[in-house]
Amino acid sequence: MKQHKIETENKFDDVTRSIGLFHKQVLPYFQRYRYYDPVPGTIVDYRSHDNVTGHQQRAFMCYWAMVSFIESNGGIGLDLGGAGVHHLACLSFDLCGNETHPVYGGQYTGVHVKGDASDLSMFLDNSFSCILSLHLIEHLPCIKLIGNETAEEKIKINCSGKEIVDIIRYHWLRVLKPGGYIASIMPDNRAAMDGGSHVFHQDQSHNHAWSAGEFRDNVLGKIEDQADIIEYDTFANHFSFNLVLKKH
Repeated sequence: MKQHKIETENKFDDVTRSIGLFHKQVLPYFQRYRYYDPVPGTIVDYRSHDNVTGHQQRAFMCYWAMVSFIESNGGIGLDLGGAGVHHLACLSFDLCGNETHPVYGGQYTGVHVKGDASDLSMFLDNSFSCILSLHLIEHLPCIKLIGNETAEEKIKINCSGKEIVDIIRYHWLRVLKPGGYIASIMPDNRAAMDGGSHVFHQDQSHNHAWSAGEFRDNVLGKIEDQADIIEYDTFANHFSFNLVLKKH
């Protein structure tokens, strides 16, 4: 195991040096970051004036895209809700395609595949080395909602996440290769509530709201027969929580 860590670390450093300007800008914030010791080198606070939380979140995605690429000997990943932002060896997959986003505005460019992250039936089993999702899962459908609810109504309805269990089990894990990774980041509703707000107040397109503990109990506990938790809730940034699953 120790030798594997050294070899993987050396490969990671080699790849990092060759990635280019973007990663050189981001990864210096996290010089000590290693997947087998998942504590960021810099603890950040979303409320701080320099707001490096965005760097932390993007570095997390860059890192796991690289790890999956290395360990799969060049496998292709799938970045769900990628909005045209490209990670190493990943297809950018987004519901809007290269169009104007209906909620946030702005013209998306660089999306490779237009589609719905809750239905990956277009892809074959065991196709991808990793699946990335950055602030996507909370936007996925809840069968209790019809789409015009206020934040207060969504809070009262309180979707449990059963839909998310089925999406991860029958779509995300299905298209993931054995040994492949799911790396995801979601807003932490506990942090929002501690600040006197709620995830549903922060974005009108949010359909789900969890604390890290609630997501682990309501969702991850239902798919432990298919995947192991490699990393969970290590950000400590008062804004989001992270997870990494590895398919059996």
